[in-house]
Amino acid sequence: GVSNFDPEVEFTDLSFNSVFWDWKFADGRDSSILKDPVYVFQDTGKQEVSLTVTSFYGCTDTLRQIVDVVPKVTFYLPNAFTPNEDGKNEFFGPVGFFRGIRNYNMGIWSRYGQLIFETNDVEQSWNGRYNNSGKMSPNGVYVVRVSFMGPRGKMELIEGFATLLK
Repeated sequence: GVSNFDPEVEFTDLSFNSVFWDWKFADGRDSSILKDPVYVFQDTGKQEVSLTVTSFYGCTDTLRQIVDVVPKVTFYLPNAFTPNEDGKNEFFGPVGFFRGIRNYNMGIWSRYGQLIFETNDVEQSWNGRYNNSGKMSPNGVYVVRVSFMGPRGKMELIEGFATLLK
């Protein structure tokens, strides 16, 4: 389907005896006079596309359709990181495309159930320290829980583990 990751659509006119085509895309913001145009949607959501065809005799007909450009999110949590100040893999946080995410929360707990780190900012990662400023946490496996609302209002819950190796 059409999404923010694949926004290009090939349109095909199936009318008979048409000699002029007037395509309108994205609620009329863009247009084309080609018979079978290719259009790249710039935004997500339900987008109206209309085609008005004109015959040799000047008769016109218009068809309107809705194209749903789905706003997709990719969200991946790694399973380990090495906050040892070598400049590689220093932080634990999500990787992906987050546009449209709302109500984000990530919490990280020790194996004893102590909340070590929490954030509501999808761009903020854990550096291995208590609240990102205390002393460095020991090597080990930590519980991670992430929740957020996707672009279309669906709640997502991701639970996993972060292995800290210095």
